[in-house]
Amino acid sequence: MLAVAIVATTTAQERKNSVVITEGPYLQAVGENEFTVVWMTDQDAVSWVEIAPDDGTHFYNRERPKFYQTRYGRKVIGNLHTIRVSGLEPGTTYRYRIISAAALKGEKDRVRFTEQRGSDVYRRQPYFVTTLNHAKESVSFAMVNDIHGKTAEFETLMADAAERKYDFVCFNGDMTSRNNKQDEVFKFYLSSASKLFAKETPLVYVRGNHETRGTYAVSLPEWVARYNSDGTNAFYRIDRWVPKGNIANYKNNEVAVVEEIKGKATKLLSDVDLDLDNSAYGHMCYTPAGNTMLFEFASQAVAQERLGSDAATDVLNICLDTPRYIAETYGPESIEYEDMLYRLDAALAEFLTYIYAQVGGKDNAIVVLTSDHGTAPSYNPQGGTQRERFNTRQMEVIVNAFLGAHHGSGEYLLGFANNALYLDHEFLLEKKLSVETIQEEVATFLLQLRGVSTAISATALRNTSFGEGRMRLVQQSFFSTRSGDVIIDFMPGWMVESTDYRSTSHAGYRYDRSVPLIISGGGLAPQSIARTVSIVEVAPTIADIIGVESPWASSSRPIKEINN
Repeated sequence: MLAVAIVATTTAQERKNSVVITEGPYLQAVGENEFTVVWMTDQDAVSWVEIAPDDGTHFYNRERPKFYQTRYGRKVIGNLHTIRVSGLEPGTTYRYRIISAAALKGEKDRVRFTEQRGSDVYRRQPYFVTTLNHAKESVSFAMVNDIHGKTAEFETLMADAAERKYDFVCFNGDMTSRNNKQDEVFKFYLSSASKLFAKETPLVYVRGNHETRGTYAVSLPEWVARYNSDGTNAFYRIDRWVPKGNIANYKNNEVAVVEEIKGKATKLLSDVDLDLDNSAYGHMCYTPAGNTMLFEFASQAVAQERLGSDAATDVLNICLDTPRYIAETYGPESIEYEDMLYRLDAALAEFLTYIYAQVGGKDNAIVVLTSDHGTAPSYNPQGGTQRERFNTRQMEVIVNAFLGAHHGSGEYLLGFANNALYLDHEFLLEKKLSVETIQEEVATFLLQLRGVSTAISATALRNTSFGEGRMRLVQQSFFSTRSGDVIIDFMPGWMVESTDYRSTSHAGYRYDRSVPLIISGGGLAPQSIARTVSIVEVAPTIADIIGVESPWASSSRPIKEINN
């Protein structure tokens, strides 16, 4: 009697905690051989999709294949379920059902689940899905946009979507006015879409500008948030930077750097532990650990977003900022920079090996390696002296005093950033001064300061067309609504004053504009191009290799030597 009572109590508790499917399902990413089903539950659960051919048999006259969402070889437990079904035949109709089982909490050594809940295939028809058929002569679809959360209007518009048997429905942006929480995405349109058609008609979603507004819109994907919360980054931090090879054989040991710079440069490669606390992740940018962690994170992105898993070309951009931090902090002549390059070479080789394995070989991936800029030497080879430095704060004080002497006292400047001075336009308006006039006055005055090579007003850049030379480069980098009022460039080798840096970048000189360009994979034959290749040739070249239209704003043709 006691045993029966215990069993009865447990069963009641499990039923009480039984999962409820709150949203969905709806179809996504229907291809020739696959489709994806998405739904939500009111609590953490393990979920799966079962499929059967559309052959008239009862769904459960035999055991049907089950498809789970997995991560690291384990079934995913959560409340948002994204299940991919693969290995299907093109142009074929299948039946499917969704099932979830809630995970009971409080278990120390194992996970127990409640009774499963899902779509009813005993008294009702299962859901139907048809894979794509590339030989189909026509396609039908509906497109909806600018609903802005008006659910009633949306349901009116799409009331007959199921009867029309569209091949897909496209949400073309601005379905909400803003996204502040996840529930709103379902409340305003996804719940209605699932009820009306999306269980059996694929849904394609394109974000509009309003979908980028709100706190939920800028939140990270779930796998990124999990990666950060798990503390995986901490694994890559290093407490001591030890050389990868025999430091006596490093080429940069032979560079005659002045003692004060050399002392700074060798601080990390020593017997001194790095002063790190639990939150010092920013320090990773200044050690090779930054590169290692970024490649690992990129590998996660490839796996989680299934990049390269279908016929459509995916693009993965990786910006390795650690080389810049190390070059500018310790100098490109430092042994830190050299050691970082050895480690970067090994990390890059490991990452590319992973990429090639994911996509089925080098011919199925195009690797482009380049840089947005170079860096200046940290010292003068003649005499071994440090580079000249320009004090921008002192410049602001001098310019403000100059304007005050001519137009009356006040704070004329907002500040200096990205090699540009920003004027306070509201203050100029109050004083009834022309912004254009003040820009020209400041530009002319700055040319008198030691270290300034170029100073040009925003007005001049808007009204003048520079056909060639360095001014052409400055103009191409100018963005009228964001760039400053007076753009400044310094003499070759000069750096903005900073005690933390030994080198600099973002100048218009050869040392900063000369960067490598390597394009590999995609079936390209090996060759070396001796001429100077412009960076604007890269985008149209990649577009040509993968067989898509060149970007509309492109100002160049593909690299002529590459014959795809």
